[in-house]
Amino acid sequence: MATQVRCAHRGVLPVRLEEAVVLRRAVCPCEMQPEGIPGLVSINHKVYLLAYNATLPETGEPTVHGYTLTSTATGKGYDLPADVSTCDCPDWFFRRNTVEHPRCKHQLSIRRWKEAHKIA
Repeated sequence: MATQVRCAHRGVLPVRLEEAVVLRRAVCPCEMQPEGIPGLVSINHKVYLLAYNATLPETGEPTVHGYTLTSTATGKGYDLPADVSTCDCPDWFFRRNTVEHPRCKHQLSIRRWKEAHKIA
């Protein structure tokens, strides 16, 4: 039987990743789209815009510095670096970033999509 860990700070369980789907792929900045085009993703059945935080050098491929997930329901945005080591969401700040629960649902989703080559 799995043990549930409660956060001492707020007395609530950390959010779990149940579902992470890329609905429409994001476009990284390029010559034709210098600003890029946000994609559409679903995390735990909530829809987010996914945008690359990237720069386009004069020659070569874009450099991805991180990602921004923006909730389509609330407009709240969460920034993650390219190595997905942190997130600025409340779940990561208050309940994650511990040995028992090192990542939030946003970090887990981005990692899953990167491993599946669905995002850069």
